[in-house]
Amino acid sequence: DISVAQFLWIIRKRIQLSEEKALFLFVGSTIPQSSTSIGQLYSDFCDDDGFLYV
Repeated sequence: DISVAQFLWIIRKRIQLSEEKALFLFVGSTIPQSSTSIGQLYSDFCDDDGFLYV
């Protein structure tokens, strides 16, 4: 399982976002801690349809 920080790094690289630009990840109306695993976010915030919306 990957952390939020690792997930953000992957997204930044894939969209080629420069280091000067900010990227924020919201789950619901909160910004998760960077050390939280994506699996934990899924457990806490998955929708009734089985998807995790970020």
